[in-house]
Amino acid sequence: MPPKKISKSGPPKKTSRGPVKPSEDDAHGILEGISSLHSWIKTQTMIRPTKLGVKRDGSVGFSDEEDEDVVISLTSKDPNVSGTQVRWDHTMGEFVGLHFTESMIDHLEIESIVHHVESDEAKMQIKTFGMPALIDESDAEFKARVRRDSVTSSVETEEGQSKLANQFAFIERATQTMNNGSMCAEIQTDPPPRASFSETVNQWIIYDYYEKYEKMKEVEDKNELEEEYKPNPSKKKVAQEMQTKEEEDVDRRILRSAKVLERMVNLNTFDDVAQDFRFWEDQSDEYKDVEGSLLPLWKFSFERAKKLEITGLCWNPKYCDLFAATYGSYNFYTQQDMGFVCLFSLKNPSYPEFLCEAHCGVMCVDIHPQHPHMVVVGLYDGNIAVYNLQIRSSVPTYMSTAQNGKHKDVVWQVKWVRDNLDGYLNFYSVSGDGRVTNWTIVKTALWFTDQLVINFEKTLLNFGDEKIGDHLLDSGRSIAFKPDEENIFLVGTEEGLVYMATTQYSSQYLMTYPAHSTPVYNIQWNTFIPQIFITCASEFVVKLWHKDSTKPILRFDLGSQVGDIVWAPYSSTVFAAVTIEGKVYVYDLHINKYSPICMQSVVSKKQGVLNHIAFNLEEPIIVVGDSRGYVHSMKLSPNLRKRTKEAQMAYNNQDMKEFEQLEIKKLEQLLNQVIEPVKKHTNDVNESQ
Repeated sequence: MPPKKISKSGPPKKTSRGPVKPSEDDAHGILEGISSLHSWIKTQTMIRPTKLGVKRDGSVGFSDEEDEDVVISLTSKDPNVSGTQVRWDHTMGEFVGLHFTESMIDHLEIESIVHHVESDEAKMQIKTFGMPALIDESDAEFKARVRRDSVTSSVETEEGQSKLANQFAFIERATQTMNNGSMCAEIQTDPPPRASFSETVNQWIIYDYYEKYEKMKEVEDKNELEEEYKPNPSKKKVAQEMQTKEEEDVDRRILRSAKVLERMVNLNTFDDVAQDFRFWEDQSDEYKDVEGSLLPLWKFSFERAKKLEITGLCWNPKYCDLFAATYGSYNFYTQQDMGFVCLFSLKNPSYPEFLCEAHCGVMCVDIHPQHPHMVVVGLYDGNIAVYNLQIRSSVPTYMSTAQNGKHKDVVWQVKWVRDNLDGYLNFYSVSGDGRVTNWTIVKTALWFTDQLVINFEKTLLNFGDEKIGDHLLDSGRSIAFKPDEENIFLVGTEEGLVYMATTQYSSQYLMTYPAHSTPVYNIQWNTFIPQIFITCASEFVVKLWHKDSTKPILRFDLGSQVGDIVWAPYSSTVFAAVTIEGKVYVYDLHINKYSPICMQSVVSKKQGVLNHIAFNLEEPIIVVGDSRGYVHSMKLSPNLRKRTKEAQMAYNNQDMKEFEQLEIKKLEQLLNQVIEPVKKHTNDVNESQ
């Protein structure tokens, strides 16, 4: 850069009118300096590099267009942000680009280490280390800084010394900022409904549609006006509604009080029975070897169901004093046009706690193990009814119809099972039409699925070569699900056969047991060893089975037709049965494998027959239903509920796991004595064949 020329006239002199203007020589020198600066900047401009093998002297392959200036510019856009992203817009029906907002980039950020002089930290430092040295205002460097920044001022202290004012109210921070781009608020919604419509129309069709539209619009406007000018309910009507609600509350409280009084009166009336239920123990058992007895307690009945029979009994799994009894009839020639489900309580034997009515005879009942307010029953006409006791209504909450899977014959048994994978309640029913149906309660409807259709398996004679049996179905009479595997169940039939099937498929049976020659009334799995089950039919014999053998393990001849059987919940070897002669039989296989330890008559043969029996799950009592509509409750004597010393000790210590192991061991010892001879006999028969 050439040096500036120095003017010979010297520096300008000051006058009283102001500063002196520069001369023409000085202006000429400044212009020459600016021209030299521009020429120097041009030489520093970056030129696009030449291609390999091409020279700058204008040789072949070189064009003037390639000799362009390369301009390097800084931008605030982030190169890492993609600008090609798109999203489908349902409203426009096409892909649209996404707009991203730019962000600020901090190049330098320094945290302050200075404390305010009036803060607690600063006062503590002054107290500990003393006041730091103040800056002298006469210092030339300080004066220059004050003159340059013009942001500080001096503050006089109490001692007359000057100090700097607060300087850290301003923090110097280098940042790069950018202008925010325009923002677009986008909302993604469901696509609007679209439909293709095509029709040949003419003028009168269009006119008819317009007329219809105008009429609909007039009706809507009229309804809006009526709602707008609808008079408010009068005070008298509001007062009547409030009075009705208060009366309902009073009635509810009176009903509850009356129920409490009724229980108190019944407790006084049946005081001797209540004392026997709680404290009586048969002292004569001490002088007997193994025999026991049954003490009659309360007798339950319902006045409106005197002409009906007890067709089902089931204890509530949660409330041990509550059981359900169903009223129907086994005389199919004179069926009644009514049926009842009565839930009796031991605290009030005079009248049922809950009463549910049906339009025909009720043939079976079951209470849900986890939801004790849900009761399912099977009816004589093939329908299924589900009652919700929490609603306190005598009308079924759910009811099957001919459109949603109603059976074509009597429903003989129903069983609740575990909730399905969707969490819906479901149960099974078996009927005389040969169907085993699974029912699912979905909101306010019953869904059904035929799980199994029982085909007729026996051979029919005197019918020639025609296979009529292939077109017939066998009637189902009873069903029982395996306690440890709920996908496996047993089905008893009208022909006396028992089938083991699975809910996973219905193409074939897992096992077929030639159990009886008459209809199978009931099947019961042993709760301690689920491989053992017991069956009874319309004959004299009760049979004990192992699921892997088609031959019965034990047979028990009761001398008369059996009505029902049930395992005891407190022992693995005790079961009870009732007969049409009005007798109750109690067996304990651990004590005697061949004879009952109790045989007691409940009703005389002339008065009626016993249909069903059920053990209480906690108390040592049983309930028995007869053909006259009465339910008899009886208490077991000590010999009938006797346990081994080890099992009794574990039960008293509430060690239920040890108690179950001891009961399983007791039954396994019995099975080892019986199953081996049965297997040996079966093998000998197979070898001889």
